[in-house]
Amino acid sequence: MPTNQPNLLFIYTDQQRYNSLACYGNHFVHMPNLNRLADRSSVFEHAYCVQPVCTPSRSTILTGQMPHTNGVVNNNIDLKPETPCLPELLRAPFATAHFGKWHLGSEIYPQHGFQEWAGIDDTYYPFYPEGRDRLNDRSAYHHWLVQRGILPWTRNPNLPPDATYPMAGLTTCSHPKLAFDYPNRAPYDVNRFSREQITALPEEHCKPAFLADVAIDFLKRHQRERFCLYVNFFEPHHPNHSPRDNQYNGVDMQLPLNFHHLPDDSVPLGAGEFARHHLTHPFDGDPVSTPDDVRAYIARYWGMCSLVDTHVGRILATLDALNLTDNTIIFFTTDHGEMLGEHRCYGKGIMYEPSIRVPMMISLPGQRAHRMIRGRVSQLDIVPTLLDFLGQDIPPFLQGQSLRPELSTGQATRDVVSTWNPHPDHTGKKSEAVRTLLTQDGYKLTLSSHGKHELRYLPTDPLELGNLLHENPNHPKAPELRQRLATWQQHTNDTTCPALQSKL
Repeated sequence: MPTNQPNLLFIYTDQQRYNSLACYGNHFVHMPNLNRLADRSSVFEHAYCVQPVCTPSRSTILTGQMPHTNGVVNNNIDLKPETPCLPELLRAPFATAHFGKWHLGSEIYPQHGFQEWAGIDDTYYPFYPEGRDRLNDRSAYHHWLVQRGILPWTRNPNLPPDATYPMAGLTTCSHPKLAFDYPNRAPYDVNRFSREQITALPEEHCKPAFLADVAIDFLKRHQRERFCLYVNFFEPHHPNHSPRDNQYNGVDMQLPLNFHHLPDDSVPLGAGEFARHHLTHPFDGDPVSTPDDVRAYIARYWGMCSLVDTHVGRILATLDALNLTDNTIIFFTTDHGEMLGEHRCYGKGIMYEPSIRVPMMISLPGQRAHRMIRGRVSQLDIVPTLLDFLGQDIPPFLQGQSLRPELSTGQATRDVVSTWNPHPDHTGKKSEAVRTLLTQDGYKLTLSSHGKHELRYLPTDPLELGNLLHENPNHPKAPELRQRLATWQQHTNDTTCPALQSKL
């Protein structure tokens, strides 16, 4: 029976589309376990990440602070030791663990209040801080594979020196933590599993199988303690291959309705250039230049989603078998979306809905019925919400708010903001700063430091084909929305984008 001292099981994925689940309208993809979870959860109809790229989004999911506040404004920036994650905010004793992808620095090492740790990716070693053994240290997943007789591929001596590196194609790296350049990295790349090799492994050796194994072991060992368990699946992030590559047939896939609508150069973050590039070039090694290429890409993507669902199901089944479900908060989300061919774009990093919108649900102890929470909410509110339901204090330095009122009324009421923060070293389009305001009645205002402003009204333009500011630069709604965004910036001390303070 539920008590006032619940546990937390936090499951999140990487790059999962919001509409991958039946509760968001997808009855085609086989996702029985997450669909069953949604049947007994409060599902957020329109949830948004704070920045559509891995590291900044994860920083907010774990800390309840915006990237411009916690300093994690782009990929491969360490979360500061003094910035607390949720486990560090817990007053009561919990058994804590983080299993899976981290991408917030020191990838394979326990940190930020997580007592147990199981990393799954050894390609982030160039970004380890001083004092870490980049040459020899390996993740828990690496050792798990080796124990099962799986060994890393050897480097091909006939390839260029940078061909097998995590950031292939670069010859040097300007990252301040990198004390060596790429041609001299060969000793460091020996005895490491590449992402490409891992996608070719059979399912019993894949990352989701490993994560389910270690999560199940944790639950069994800590079933009589109060626990806080985070499990992060790498899939369905590219490379777009997995043991489920053949689960779906490309010929059965439908192209997006806006597939042939390429963004023009007025769209922020180089979306137009991105789309045009992939008319003739692969995306992360996969061809996407023809409709059949894209259908095959979509089919493999859905295969990865189904793969994750299977192993999420193993974790949830263990929770049931140990009689822990009725006293555990189960939270599910992802770090950002996936374009999957919409506007001929792939991955994330732009401000279209498929990139910034995410699946998100919470199942409270003892909950049996599905509820849809209408309106728009932000992942900024995850940490305060969980602290609230865990019976913990909500520190004043958190920038989000508990979603308990929305869960009570079934309706969100506040504006939502998604952002893009350029890396300080970037130039050109990558130096563009963007802020997107989403209102509960469906307006979406995007302001860019490069002057590429957009206004959409999603109820009549769900495919995001138009820009009301092109039709009317003096649109009567724009000043009000701009002021609401300015108020949000002031409230969150967002001073990183002074160019946005100018008039439309």
